[in-house]
Amino acid sequence: MAKDNRCVVVVPIYAPAPSADEVLALRSLQLLGGRYPIVFAAPEGLPLAAYLRLVPGAKVQPFAPRHFASVEAYSKLTASPGFYLRFARYRYMLLVQTDACLLHGNLEPWLQAGYSYLGAPWEQAAWLPGVQAYAQKRWGQPAGRLVPAVGNGGASLRRIGHFLRAWLWYAAHGPKEADWLAAHRQEDVFWTQVLAPALPFFTLPDAQTAATFAMETQLPAEGQALPLVVHAVGKYNPAFWLPLVEAALAQPRP
Repeated sequence: MAKDNRCVVVVPIYAPAPSADEVLALRSLQLLGGRYPIVFAAPEGLPLAAYLRLVPGAKVQPFAPRHFASVEAYSKLTASPGFYLRFARYRYMLLVQTDACLLHGNLEPWLQAGYSYLGAPWEQAAWLPGVQAYAQKRWGQPAGRLVPAVGNGGASLRRIGHFLRAWLWYAAHGPKEADWLAAHRQEDVFWTQVLAPALPFFTLPDAQTAATFAMETQLPAEGQALPLVVHAVGKYNPAFWLPLVEAALAQPRP
């Protein structure tokens, strides 16, 4: 099957072998039906045989090991222009961490929707008002100008050209590098809650729409369609999600 090169599926890995839960997450990539190229973003020199057996045909994009040494280091990598330039031949990146599972493979509506960023909504996020106040002060925004509380990065669709354009703007107007993490927490917060309010072109869905793409702490309401992907499956509501992932994988595929 010819690959659809509008979107690359990027899976960050850092351990020499996946855990049992990660094996299920990697197997769930099968639900995409091989339509999109899959790339492991990995520390240079990491043994990858166990991953490549699970995802035959996947490619590898190596990065310096220091980028995987901590959550902070990973955030700085995925908030850097160099990360997105590695994938600049594609229009979109579906970033799927190894604790996220797909529930079906219908990515097409989201590629057509045109959002800059899609990720699960944040619920009961006590840190959010402080970040929003910071963004308003930093960019001189009116107090009422807020963006939706969406954007969990563990399973997210990112429009690569918009990310690079946003970074160029930030490089001209943002604070010094040393102050980056203290001001912006993790990279998904940086893109969606700090930069998005200042950039009209950087579009996010509302929380209800975002939840039809991805969920994390929430569960679907009765009769609500399942999202494309669920992040932190083993942490939040595994008894609900894991059987659905197994059932999806058991379905015959063309």
